[in-house]
Amino acid sequence: MHTDIRSDIYAYGCTLYHLLTTSPPVDARQRFLHPESLPLPRKLNPAISLRTERAILSAMELHPDDRPGSAEEISSALARNARIACPAAGTNSPQGLITDVTRGKPEQVLFGHRLGLLLISLVASLIP
Repeated sequence: MHTDIRSDIYAYGCTLYHLLTTSPPVDARQRFLHPESLPLPRKLNPAISLRTERAILSAMELHPDDRPGSAEEISSALARNARIACPAAGTNSPQGLITDVTRGKPEQVLFGHRLGLLLISLVASLIP
């Protein structure tokens, strides 16, 4: 099995999910068999913004091609109000895009994780 940075993006999404909801996400196999088995982050923690929920779900897409392609991409989206499409959350509306993740206490946790994403990116770039 071949893995790449998108595996780390998935793991990062799972970590954010667990951090902000205090519940671990169901495993990928369970989600594949029963897509409704993953409670939406905002259902478990209403303080999470819709945009942050979409960022988490984007990082946790089951198919690697549907996830952000790099740590820089998701880091920029979380830090600078960039836009990331989220197929699972619906990209046909403006609400399907991340534009602000710095509002509210749960999102303040995300800002500290930006450094972690940059480190993942650095390590990934050093591995042949």
